[in-house]
Amino acid sequence: IYWDKEDIQTVTRIIKRGSYWAAGPEIQEFEKKLSKYFNTKYVVTFNSGTSALHAVLLAYEITSGEVIVPSMSFISTANAVFLAGAKPIFAEIEEKTIGLDPEDVRKKCSNKILYN
Repeated sequence: IYWDKEDIQTVTRIIKRGSYWAAGPEIQEFEKKLSKYFNTKYVVTFNSGTSALHAVLLAYEITSGEVIVPSMSFISTANAVFLAGAKPIFAEIEEKTIGLDPEDVRKKCSNKILYN
């Protein structure tokens, strides 16, 4: 990873400012630039993958029931489901694709699984 003195000074200034860094003007500027780059009206950034996954679950109003997640994934996948109030159900992955195994997902489906 490369950083120069200006990068270090900027990060130091932001950290010294206090807890406001997560929603400060730098974040707003970054979101504005991303919005322009992707030619989209809205952009929301998050401080972590867990926060992003949690926000998606809440946006879909998933606050109970069961959610199928891959058995091989970073812990954030299951933790976000717990944070939302639902229960993660682990499904196996395919060796070839390292994605969810559709057959195992079918086996794990129940009337508590949330899907559209």
